[in-house]
Order: sequence, then C-alpha cells, then structure tokens
Amino acid sequence: MPSQAFMDSPRASVCTAPGVGQRAGFKPSVEVGWETETRACRWLERRGDRIVVTRFKTPFAEIDILALRPDGGVLVCEVKSSLWPDDRALGLGERQRRRLARAASWVAEELDRDVEIVLLGPSTRGGDFLEIPIF
Repeated sequence: MPSQAFMDSPRASVCTAPGVGQRAGFKPSVEVGWETETRACRWLERRGDRIVVTRFKTPFAEIDILALRPDGGVLVCEVKSSLWPDDRALGLGERQRRRLARAASWVAEELDRDVEIVLLGPSTRGGDFLEIPIF
C-alpha cells in the first residue's frame, strides 16, 4: 500500500485509477491519453480508415490503434497526446520503437499483410492530427 505522502503527491494522480488521489481540475495522463486515442479514431474514420481494435495487446507491445486503410493496408498507430513543435513525439524512445516494430511484425505475420507503423499526434500546424511514419 502506498504511503499517504505518495497518494497526496501530483504523481499519484498519474499512477492511479481516475478519481484516486486527484487534485481538482487535474486530469491524469491516462485519461488524456484515452481521450486523444478516441479523437484519433474519429479522425481516422473520417478519412475512410476502419478501426479494427484499440489497445490491442500483442506478445511484444500494446498497439494503441489497429486500423485498415481503404486500400486494405494495415495501419499500426501509436498515439501521443502531445508533440514537440518540430513534430517529434514526446516519450517515443528507441526501446518503444523496437517494441512497436516487433508488435507490427507479429501482426503482419498473423494477418499475412504488410503493415505500416505511424505516430498520430495533435497537429501543431492546424488540423486535427499529424500522421508521422515511424519506420
């Protein structure tokens, strides 16, 4: 059981379920992430992609969004809630890239299709989202 000091810290609201240890007006990062994923799904659907599954757990990594393009291509999407002004993802390190690559390879093998891995993040230049190829 975490100490009361930890539960009262700002970090506790990021690490616990919604409603536990929250400060007024503060959204845990998990909630912000879920909202961004939901908005990303709507954006993908508006442009014609079909959402197959969200938060899909593979043996290697969780895939935020797995979608089918209108041409039948498979899209593995990593969604970030914010981007740097030059559109680099916050918190997408080399280790996570390798895990996503292994997860995408696993999906490609399971579906016997080519898979494209992209980063989706809120646009800093207007519009809804930016789609940035990861590999």
